Amino acid sequence: MRSQDTASPLYIDIRITNNIQENYSNNPLIILVEDSTERIVLEQYVSGSRKTRTTSL
Repeated sequence: MRSQDTASPLYIDIRITNNIQENYSNNPLIILVEDSTERIVLEQYVSGSRKTRTTSL
C-alpha cells in the first residue's frame, strides 16, 4: 500500500509491446505498469553507500 506522504517517491516501469500473432487481424498493444519503487530505492541506497565507502578510503 502506498504511503500518503507526498515526499515519498514513486517509481514505475512501463513496458509497451505489440502482441503480434499470425492469422490475427487485430493485434492489440499490451501495456504493463509495474511499481518498481522498492527496487529503485534499494539501488539508490546501495549506490550511495558504495560512494560513501570509496570516498572515505
